[in-house]
Amino acid sequence: MSLTGIGERIAVSAVRLAPKHLYSSAVDWTARRTVPRPFRRPLYAGYCLLVGANLGEVELPLGDYPTFGSFFVRRLKPGAREPSTDLTAAAAPSDGVIGSVGTIQNGELIQAKGRHYQLETLVANPELAARLTDGEQLTIYLSPADYHRVHAPVGGQLLAYTFVPGRRLPVSPLFVERVDNLFADNERLILELS
Repeated sequence: MSLTGIGERIAVSAVRLAPKHLYSSAVDWTARRTVPRPFRRPLYAGYCLLVGANLGEVELPLGDYPTFGSFFVRRLKPGAREPSTDLTAAAAPSDGVIGSVGTIQNGELIQAKGRHYQLETLVANPELAARLTDGEQLTIYLSPADYHRVHAPVGGQLLAYTFVPGRRLPVSPLFVERVDNLFADNERLILELS
């Protein structure tokens, strides 16, 4: 194993073994702190440079985002995403990279590196899982560079939503490949659309 691989394993283990919610609580606390106006532009621009985010799509001037959290979930400026005119197409619900795509077979989804997830565990609802069995699944990874808002991929109505509490471990490929049951253990919101 390379030094990089050892370092990655140590990083994943440190986050996993930390007291529950320590990592996410620290990130949340930092994201909610007001950034003094003179530091906003250099901080956010530096972050974008580091992760490769596109500042040309940002809706507001960088100084108008009082916290890093408000900047992270920023809106896009008008015209940054043009919807398709193809009425048979479904829009991607978010920016990101496709992590997996396939058919749900026997109530099971296969994710990165052959990791299997039980649909019922992911959606936390046996009835919903039964309705979705044999359907299609798609996992999209939003990196720190991506626009972090999720949109309905097709027109329709929100029928129900369910909040499932859990951990808040990172979902980067590094963690997806090394943490069993990551998606099932992490906090999530289940949206049912018609």
